[in-house]
Amino acid sequence: MASSTTQIRTRVDLLSHIKQRLSDEGELSEGAKTILDEYIAKEEKYADAKLRTIQNWKPLPARSPQQLQTLELTTKKQAEYKKYCEELGPHPTLDQMNKKKELHDEIRKLMHQIFIGES
Repeated sequence: MASSTTQIRTRVDLLSHIKQRLSDEGELSEGAKTILDEYIAKEEKYADAKLRTIQNWKPLPARSPQQLQTLELTTKKQAEYKKYCEELGPHPTLDQMNKKKELHDEIRKLMHQIFIGES
């Protein structure tokens, strides 16, 4: 029986627990390990497919070249923003705070372009 700390909610949990228990007791042969790994992988794949079906999940479309450029620019701006924030120190001036806000707003607009698709 599973210990009070082991939570078995799915078939994958059960198979993983059996595998771990056999391994702990030194009873897990290579053949049994391979079989359990195959069943665990199959159950994970099945559970993921079932979840996507239930939630009517669709994969995200591929990013366009323009979105990739925007994403790259966003990454650079985020690095610039992070570096600027680190250099500000404990008592920034009003001009420094305004520049920080401008950088933040630029990043927000770029993120909006990436995820919403508006320019």
